[in-house]
Amino acid sequence: PFAAAAGGTYAVLAGAATLINGWHRPSDVVAAFLVAGFWALLAGPAVLRSGDGWNEFRGYGSHWASSTLWPRLCWLLAALGLALSAGLYWIIQQVGAAPVPGDGRLPLFFWAGMGLILGCGMLLAALLTWLFSSQTRRR
Repeated sequence: PFAAAAGGTYAVLAGAATLINGWHRPSDVVAAFLVAGFWALLAGPAVLRSGDGWNEFRGYGSHWASSTLWPRLCWLLAALGLALSAGLYWIIQQVGAAPVPGDGRLPLFFWAGMGLILGCGMLLAALLTWLFSSQTRRR
């Protein structure tokens, strides 16, 4: 669970950096998350079924890295990011991106995109944590 949360956080930070630097749009980052998630779904079961003892999961709470805090944190950040993105999108639809024409000082689209990146990245981390923790071998 900790590795998934740390990996999701790293992916979100990398996606945010690409948006901040203007290299990609938020939809490009979300598409990259989906491509990585697709490959994780294909490779994950093969990795879980190979080897003897390294992929055994002793259950949540058996170690600090397997605490239930990590998936809960991923779910919380996913919900906050998606709520921020949806809320800002609604505000943009009501008042416009620039409430006064020519006044683009409110970067609403930027923050909506950041919320989308945070929400989708952490949602993917939470879903993969849930899926793979339920599929690992138990002792």
